[in-house]
Amino acid sequence: MSLSVRWVFPVALACVAAASAPSAGAAIDVVCSPFVPHVRDVGNTSADASCTDDTIQAAIDNTVCPNTTIVITPERSYTAQHLIVQDKSLSLVGSSGSCGAGGTRPDAVGATPTAPLITLDGSGNGGTSVLAIRGTSSVTLQFLELTHGDGGAGAHGGGVDFQAAGSLILDTTTIDLNRSDFGGGIEFSGVGGHSRLTLGQYSIIEENTAAANGGGINLEGDAEMLVTAPFTYIGLNHAPNGMGGGIAVIGPAQADIGSPGYLALPLIDGNDAQLGGGIAVNAVHDDQFAYANLFTTDPNHPVTVSGNFASQAGGAIYVKPHSSNFSSLAFSYACVVNAHIDGNSAPEGAAIYLDNERVSFGSIGSSVLQFNAGLCGESTPGSVACAKGLTCGTLDGNRAVDGANHPTGGSVIFTNGDAQTFAYRFLMRNNTAAHGLRLLDDVHDFNECVITDNAFANETIYLQAAGIRAGQPSASFANCTIAHNAHNSGSIIRAEFALTLTRSILDQPAMSSLDTANNPTLAVSYVLAADPTGLPSQPDIVRGEPLYVDAAHGNYRQFAFSLGGQAQPSPGMDFAPLVSGQTTDLDGKPRDVDVPGVPNGAGVRDLGAYEAQPIADRIFADTFGDPLALVL
Repeated sequence: MSLSVRWVFPVALACVAAASAPSAGAAIDVVCSPFVPHVRDVGNTSADASCTDDTIQAAIDNTVCPNTTIVITPERSYTAQHLIVQDKSLSLVGSSGSCGAGGTRPDAVGATPTAPLITLDGSGNGGTSVLAIRGTSSVTLQFLELTHGDGGAGAHGGGVDFQAAGSLILDTTTIDLNRSDFGGGIEFSGVGGHSRLTLGQYSIIEENTAAANGGGINLEGDAEMLVTAPFTYIGLNHAPNGMGGGIAVIGPAQADIGSPGYLALPLIDGNDAQLGGGIAVNAVHDDQFAYANLFTTDPNHPVTVSGNFASQAGGAIYVKPHSSNFSSLAFSYACVVNAHIDGNSAPEGAAIYLDNERVSFGSIGSSVLQFNAGLCGESTPGSVACAKGLTCGTLDGNRAVDGANHPTGGSVIFTNGDAQTFAYRFLMRNNTAAHGLRLLDDVHDFNECVITDNAFANETIYLQAAGIRAGQPSASFANCTIAHNAHNSGSIIRAEFALTLTRSILDQPAMSSLDTANNPTLAVSYVLAADPTGLPSQPDIVRGEPLYVDAAHGNYRQFAFSLGGQAQPSPGMDFAPLVSGQTTDLDGKPRDVDVPGVPNGAGVRDLGAYEAQPIADRIFADTFGDPLALVL
């Protein structure tokens, strides 16, 4: 029997067969209206005449009209589920009531649920995913839990296996306790055309396991993922032998991640993997770049990657490029804007690890970290600045430890050559590692950074010449404050390749500022150092310790006060010349602001990450012997 479908504008019925029964081999003429909902009800057809289908798969197979809603009622229990959607446009919606008009359903009026109403259980389905989507399909899951899918060797997607062109939307849906080789919770692969995965509000991807990559989600092919809705959580997922405990992004896929998380829970939380406990970004294929964008959509609740663990490298984020020869390459990008990367751990790259891939001589693919240096890939919707007064762009409380919680020789951020770092406006504090930054070769640019109150066994910054990159590697640090870190040995900076250091504060008393090897090219200017040992001897490099607003409580903004009509400023204040194009400090406050009564050096720019903001009309105030603050 053949089937023809025609679209009819407003009709009384949503999706019905022609009135007369067709003869064998005759076409069924189906009326599908785009203005009337097309609904099928799954339940006990023997006991409830309102039900159209006895099983979910039957409802899927019987769906003809585009955008059909399949309402799944509690009249049945749904175990041993392995559902297949092929070339369909439909929604699977859990309901709290019987077939017909009862319960919570799309056409009912009432409170919207905030948790799943129906569980689709894969237990006993023969070892495969709960839901497979193929062809050209657009599927929405609402008010559902998909659990206990368990794929065998080489399997993809324990909960959902999407290998199609089209879309998948999760709304108030939980994907949990599933297993697979790739994509323990969700395998999402754009096949045969572009595809988009959207995690809407009350979406939870939790406690799934991948034997290889993507404990929570494995994103690959011609695919993008959008995660910006509130009340979203990707947590406690595992990829113990692979990469991406929470999310694996395989080129040419792109992930846009900006949800504020689920109430007090961070968005990407408590996941683990061998590489990239929270997120892994891997190009894999020639000329197919991979992108992960992290950005904030709620100004009061920045996107957060927290509490993740990698047994080898990249506690929060692991990035790896692909390059098989000189002419075929693929970059991998992690672009982080106004985000918190806090409380993660790994033996190396406790927060972030940028890897390389050198298959042959001349391979030049790079991994790239852009931290508050702009988003990458296609345009990313909804990115906003953090609320005024809220510290954003943090690497806080990350630890270089192994699985037994023993300290290792690792760093907070590690780049393994062929890795470029552009990091601006960030705060690194309360971390425990051998180094804060260990950068092997390539090109690195840091601006307006604060590195304070960390425990480092060795140098805060180690620029290591490893011979991985042909040409001259270099690193630049400008407008940075490095202070009050606990060290066991070493200097503040060890430079084995070209270093530019300017307009910065190095405040580590009894610790040399710079240790050089391999006679690197140095360009140092306008530096205040507690111990300038190793720095060039020149007038704009001075010995001294800053006066801070409240260093004991983490406030490393420079301070100035008036006593007896005389200004008493921090020695790094009003020190350096104006810099064109750099108009704000780490707090977003104006740069190059003159503090009245403070002698100017080469200009009015303050050293370090913060610019002191003067309080008007105080320089001549009489406080009868008490100090009076001159700056905010």
